[in-house]
Formats: sequence, C-alpha cells, structure tokens
Amino acid sequence: MKKWTNHKVTQWENDSMKKCDNARPDPPLPHCILTAHFVADDGAKANFLTAIRQRLKPGAPLVIVNLCGTSKDPAFAEAVRAWRRHAEVNAMPAEHLDAMVTNALALPFVSEAREHELLAAAGFTATRRIYQGLCFLGFLSFAGTPA
Repeated sequence: MKKWTNHKVTQWENDSMKKCDNARPDPPLPHCILTAHFVADDGAKANFLTAIRQRLKPGAPLVIVNLCGTSKDPAFAEAVRAWRRHAEVNAMPAEHLDAMVTNALALPFVSEAREHELLAAAGFTATRRIYQGLCFLGFLSFAGTPA
C-alpha cells in the first residue's frame, strides 16, 4: 500500500516502485490519463509522448492510461461489447448506445504493441502494463536518459 506524504511516494517493496520513489519527480507521479487516445498516430502522438519525456528527469515514472487495442482483435471486440452492455444496463438511452461505440471506435487509438513502440521511441524504458479495464489499458514506464 502506498502512502502520499508531502508529495513523495514512500518506499514500496518491489524494485520498480523503489525506482519511482528514488526519482522523486515533480509532480510526484506524472500521469496521462484518458488523453493519448485522442492524439492521432500520424507523428502527433510520437511528438506528444516525446514532449512529456522531455519534461521528466531521467528515471522518473510515467503512468499512462488510454483506449488501446485493435478492432481486428476478438478480445478487443468482446471488451467493446461488454462496455456497450454496461452502458445499456446502466440506463443509457438506446439512441445513444450505437453513437457512443461508433464515436469511440473512430478515435485514433493504437494497439498495445504500438503503444510500447511509441513510448520507446519517445525515450521511455521498462514499459509494462499495470491496468486493464475493458478497452482501457494502463502502463508504467520510466523516462530514459536523453541522447
């Protein structure tokens, strides 16, 4: 269990989280939540991630969570159906359900493999998945040393 004290993360048992604590970034844990899937993978997403990397000290952690997958992946299609069903069960009006899914699938999200490639190209290292919620994946990555 982590504890926030004076904007510092206390030591965790595992090595990667000790790395987070030792980096003492400012802010304490940089994050990009539900944003990157709106940025097109036409060079803009690479620039976006590079800009984040340039603002971090070497070794600083980054948590990034966004819509991630490919419509050709059966597991992704199943997650989208589950997401739609969840909205339906929670009283989303029928006329909005299809539009919600269509709009989400039109976003410029990328596959998990592409997410790893983009983060590595931007100068992040040791990227690994730390979260999954249906179609949304979260990653922990560390800022590498600038070239």
